[in-house]
Amino acid sequence: MSRKESIIDISTINYNEMLREIIAEVKMTRVVIANRLNVSVTQLYWNIGKRLASEKLEKGYGGKVVEQLSLDLKSEFTDKEGFSPRSLWDMKRFYEFYTEENEKLPQVVAESHNQIMPQPVAVLPWGHNRLILSKINDKQEAIYYAEAAVKMGWTRNLLLNHLNNPKWV
Repeated sequence: MSRKESIIDISTINYNEMLREIIAEVKMTRVVIANRLNVSVTQLYWNIGKRLASEKLEKGYGGKVVEQLSLDLKSEFTDKEGFSPRSLWDMKRFYEFYTEENEKLPQVVAESHNQIMPQPVAVLPWGHNRLILSKINDKQEAIYYAEAAVKMGWTRNLLLNHLNNPKWV
């Protein structure tokens, strides 16, 4: 069999199946990478929030410190968004929100110096976490929505719809 016939045989018999399998693997790998990235970014923001909380920074007293930190981080990481003063305050609030009474929280995936982050919160994209923090004041309710968003694969808009039409009782 010539080389040309071999190529034709592969393309007519197995090519479509091979293509489908490779496309599926690429798509699955992209999802895995995105999930790992979300976990890493959320852990980073948790750690930044922890540091800001440990410095006992508050909006009045620590406002100038956070503004300067924001400028310096933006200068160091010019390719990265997310270090505005508002984002830094959100990171602090995120950390503080989930660390109070943490013994009542479900399984954890992230532990940092005896402070734990709830597993569903750790895998959510940062925008989802910020949205939950902006709408919910109760930790158990926040975890309920985080778990639902992870389980159901909600986009941020779907999460917002559910937060605006609460099912939590």
